[in-house]
Amino acid sequence: MKKKLSQHFLFEKNILNKIIDLSGLTRGESVIEIGAGMGTLTEFLIIDAGRVCAFEIDSRLADILKERFIRHENLEILNRNFLNYDLRKLKKTEDEKFRIISNIPYAITTDILVKIIEFKDMISSATLTVQKEYGLRLIGQPGTKAYSALTVFVNSCANVELLFNISASSFSPPPKVDSVVVKIDWKPEIITKEINTKEFSLFVKLLFSQRRKQIRNSIKNIYHDLNDEQVSIALKQVGIASESRPEVLTLEEFLELFKIIRKDVKTS
Repeated sequence: MKKKLSQHFLFEKNILNKIIDLSGLTRGESVIEIGAGMGTLTEFLIIDAGRVCAFEIDSRLADILKERFIRHENLEILNRNFLNYDLRKLKKTEDEKFRIISNIPYAITTDILVKIIEFKDMISSATLTVQKEYGLRLIGQPGTKAYSALTVFVNSCANVELLFNISASSFSPPPKVDSVVVKIDWKPEIITKEINTKEFSLFVKLLFSQRRKQIRNSIKNIYHDLNDEQVSIALKQVGIASESRPEVLTLEEFLELFKIIRKDVKTS
C-alpha cells in the first residue's frame, strides 16, 4: 500500500451494499470506479453493472484486481491516473453514460470533482465517499464557515445530497476523520450555455480569497479596468449592497453578478 495515496479501504459489506443501493444503479448500467483498491466495492458493482471501468493507479493493486476478477468479462481494470485520462475513451457507443460510484482518495477530492464536472455530459450521477468535513462544505449555506468557493462552483451545476455517515472504524487502516457518502447529479443547465464554467470558477475563487472584504472592493481588486460607477451599477442590478461580503452572497447572486461583470469587462 502506498501511503502517499492516502488509501483507506472500506470493508463492511452492509455499507458497500448501501452505497450501491442509494446510487440509483440499475442492472446493466455502466459504472466508473475511482481508486478500486483491493476491490471490495468492485466485487459488488460487477454483480449488477453492465460494465465496470475501475481505475487503480497503484500497479501492485491493479495486478491483484486483475488476478482476483480474471473471470469477470464486464470488468476493465485501468492502471491509469483518473485525473489524466480522457474519459471519452471509455465509451463503447456515442450515447453510453456512466454512473460514478467510488470511495475516492480524500487528498484529491476537489480534483476529482472538477474532472467529473468537466465530463458531466457522459456521467449520469456520482456517488462518492468523501471526508465528512468536505461533504458539509458541498452543502454549506451563505454566511457559514462551511460556505466556500467550492460550494458555489459545484452547486452552480449540480445537486448535492448527503446520504449517510461512515465512521473511521469502518475502514482499514482507519483514517483520522469520519466520512460521508454524497450523491451528485446535475441541475438543468443554468450556466454552461451562457457562462464559461472555468471563468466562473476562477471568479468565485478570487472573490472568496477576499471573503471578508466588501464586495465592491473585492471586484475592483480583481478587475482593474472597471471603474467605481460600473461596479456600483453591476451590484445594484443584482440587488447586492456594496458593503456586502462575498461569503454571504447566494449562488444566484454570484451567477448574475458574474454575467454582468464579464459583459462590462469585455466592453471596457
